[in-house]
Amino acid sequence: MTISEKIRLTVLGSATERAILVRDSNRLVASAAAKSPAMGEQEAERIAKSRAVSDEVLKIVGESFPKHYPIKYALTENPRTPFQIAAKLIVHLRESELKALSKSKNVSSAVSTAAKQHLSRREKRS
Repeated sequence: MTISEKIRLTVLGSATERAILVRDSNRLVASAAAKSPAMGEQEAERIAKSRAVSDEVLKIVGESFPKHYPIKYALTENPRTPFQIAAKLIVHLRESELKALSKSKNVSSAVSTAAKQHLSRREKRS
């Protein structure tokens, strides 16, 4: 398939096709799949949990679904999410999830440290 056919498929295709195209090596195709108006919250959550997508796609998903809590948590838990995005989302997490993030070996050390710091700030306020 050509790039233009793949981009067209991101809009007209099914969720399964978008799940494949979001992992495409071409950034234009992957970004178009992440920006697809047909994408639902469950599909975006699966993408946010995936470690096989690029950081650019994760950024698009985070911007497209800013109010969906499971997506926020999945993005902070994903080690491929850029720190700037994860740091913005940490402030919205529940205390139990902050504790899990601060102890997790599957996230970057910067995210783990930020979760610990935010948790200690919350405890000081209480």
